[in-house]
Amino acid sequence: MTEAFMHYIWFEKRFFPYQETVEGVPVEIIDVGRPNEDAGPDVFNAKIKLGSMVWAGNVEFHLKASDWYSHHHHEDPVYNSTILHVVLQSNRLICKNERGEIVPQIILRYPKFLEERFQVMLSPSQAFIHCAPYFQDVSRDELKFFLDRLLVERFERKVNEVSMRWEQQNNNWDVAFFLTLARSFGFSTNAAAFELLGQRVPWLKVLALKTSKSLSWEEKQRALEALFLGVSGLEPQGTRSAYEDQLHHWMLWWKEEMGVTLVNLAPKLWKFLRLYPAGFPTVRVAQFSALVLKAPQNLGACLGVETLPAVLKWLEVAPSPFWQTHYRFGSSAVLNEKRLSKASREGLVVNTVVPFLLAYARELGDEGLGEKVLHWLEVLPPESNKLIRGFRDLGLEVHSAYDTQALIQLKTAYCNTRNCLRCVVGHQILKY
Repeated sequence: MTEAFMHYIWFEKRFFPYQETVEGVPVEIIDVGRPNEDAGPDVFNAKIKLGSMVWAGNVEFHLKASDWYSHHHHEDPVYNSTILHVVLQSNRLICKNERGEIVPQIILRYPKFLEERFQVMLSPSQAFIHCAPYFQDVSRDELKFFLDRLLVERFERKVNEVSMRWEQQNNNWDVAFFLTLARSFGFSTNAAAFELLGQRVPWLKVLALKTSKSLSWEEKQRALEALFLGVSGLEPQGTRSAYEDQLHHWMLWWKEEMGVTLVNLAPKLWKFLRLYPAGFPTVRVAQFSALVLKAPQNLGACLGVETLPAVLKWLEVAPSPFWQTHYRFGSSAVLNEKRLSKASREGLVVNTVVPFLLAYARELGDEGLGEKVLHWLEVLPPESNKLIRGFRDLGLEVHSAYDTQALIQLKTAYCNTRNCLRCVVGHQILKY
């Protein structure tokens, strides 16, 4: 058992009505109080009737009574207001606070089937989720309400990340967008490497290049490819092709004309294994540079007035002609334009554009924009991956990216971390 389980029993009032202290004094729990998320006793402002006396104060949970001393509560005046010590195992009958006063102690009594079901949820399992045997019994209405909450939870985190980048970049929305886009462009397998790439790119110099009137579009494209491929560390050393000679020329241009000192990533950071060639990091970096060049100035304002089809169209980019016949340096391939696929563009909307515009809308106080981009999640088709297939195999209907994002939050933040007691599914399983 865990203290989290004790919290569940206590705050959901699943304990038996009759409780008594280890000395046999009757205890009535009048008010369970409220949980304390900070240091100190586990429960604030509880109310109990101990014998004939009503007490108000704090409550502390421990698996074993001796933990009171292991955690040094007997030396901490913060615990002097504890009116009840709730344990599962009373291996020490008397516990005293810092003033030397005995703290009343009970062994928490509750229906044992709750413990059995909780153990099932925590026990090792090869199932997709530990509660799979009970999942069909969960109320779909309650699950839908919970998934709505999880979507908000997931995008609050994403929006806060965008806002943090915006503040770190001196309130520059364009740079905040490109940094967010960089991580998303790694598409999970190379997300960490792409994030490092984004951090090492001199974005203010890139913005200056984009607005330059002395360079043609083709020259800007080649310059950005040289910069991103150079910083990535993916450009090979030694004998070079004509394209690589051009990249080298533009890397020198960045150094001599723009005053940029490149700090390259280690090539070993990039993963090629088990990726389709179209997803090789060399291709993704070239696509990324093309999208950066295509992006309009003042991204927040520009994207904020666009429709979803227009945003998906804007994300439809292809790298320079060299990459139409190559997936990596040193070997040619059959002609393929290598435009970003529809599924990839939809993924970038979900993971970059929507969080970015939500952060932008929050900063401007534009509720209409926030509602508009959240609606995009309901319009976009559901993502297709092993995680979503796992939920579908359990009989769950998945209709849109709104659903899949909520389910990703459920699996990663609750199922994988055994956070069952904060999950509506876990509550439903323990209810019957």
